[in-house]
Amino acid sequence: GARGSVELDVAKFQEETLAAEHGRREKAVRLLDDIQKQMNEKQILKAEQKRTEEFETNRENIYAEAKKDMTRMRYEREMQRIHEQQQARTRVAESLVDTLRKQTFDEEALTEKTVQEKMRLEEEAAAEKERKTVKVKQEIRQHLEMEKERHRQE
Repeated sequence: GARGSVELDVAKFQEETLAAEHGRREKAVRLLDDIQKQMNEKQILKAEQKRTEEFETNRENIYAEAKKDMTRMRYEREMQRIHEQQQARTRVAESLVDTLRKQTFDEEALTEKTVQEKMRLEEEAAAEKERKTVKVKQEIRQHLEMEKERHRQE
């Protein structure tokens, strides 16, 4: 009987030892799982942090690009506005030049007309003077001939 009791004890001891071993193994597995989970969580956190940093960088880059685009658009709008102002000024200047050219042309035409009119009047005056001179000379000649005739008759 004693031998059977020892065998039972050995069996029980082996069973407990196996159970303890199994428990230790389970504990070790759980510990490993926990460590793995923590490592995974750290990796996930790291990855998340990296993504966040990349997002921030991208956002800053996008913002910088947008700012550049805005600046460029503002610059282009300003250049367009200046160009339009310049065109408007040019149109006004061209209009003034045309007006002045027309005025000058009109004045030159008027001056030409005036000069022609003055010359015509001077020519008429000269012709009139010539006619009067001829007429006066004729009258003097006639008067002289009449005087001669009277003298001859006397």
